[in-house]
Amino acid sequence: MLTITPLPLMLPPLLLLLMSLKQALSLSLLPFHKLVMN
Repeated sequence: MLTITPLPLMLPPLLLLLMSLKQALSLSLLPFHKLVMN
């Protein structure tokens, strides 16, 4: 059987992962964005 982790316990790591993923994406897209804008 799979043990269900309580959502409050699971939420912070997920949120942190999402934030870092978003940051990495925006960082990788930044030069491209500047290239398009100029």
